[in-house]
Amino acid sequence: MTLISDLPKQAEQNRNQQRIRTDRGTAEPHKKRRWNRTLFLDFLEGYIACAIWTESKSANAHNQPVNSALYTRENISPKACADMHDECLDFATGNHSGLYELDPEQCGHDFWLTRNGHGAGFWDRELAVLGERLTAAAKPYGEARLFVGDNGQLHYSS
Repeated sequence: MTLISDLPKQAEQNRNQQRIRTDRGTAEPHKKRRWNRTLFLDFLEGYIACAIWTESKSANAHNQPVNSALYTRENISPKACADMHDECLDFATGNHSGLYELDPEQCGHDFWLTRNGHGAGFWDRELAVLGERLTAAAKPYGEARLFVGDNGQLHYSS
């Protein structure tokens, strides 16, 4: 399993530099947040919460829905959690330069929505070119699903 500490050194240096952020045509000084384990875990939590929320109509072979009122992160199988972690880390590592100025939990949410074609996500958040770039980066991951296994745990397929 790849850890957040494995991010490239150059990316780490870039995250710590200051830059001017252009937000809807207005330049304002903005110190980059360091993309760290805490921000990544917020991203992962957003991804998982969105997965449970959107999969509330999915079912297993016994037609048991993933009810977001009944299932939480604690119900996700260890393998599913590891797989979700790895995919989120891969996406976040490859796109950290665009993610640092955005809310990490919302980005996790948008990654799930965008990769699954839910009609919302990075592209519809008024992020202009950044939204298009993050959408293009999310699409190759393809669709992912959560489903209730016979053991009552949530499993993940991507």
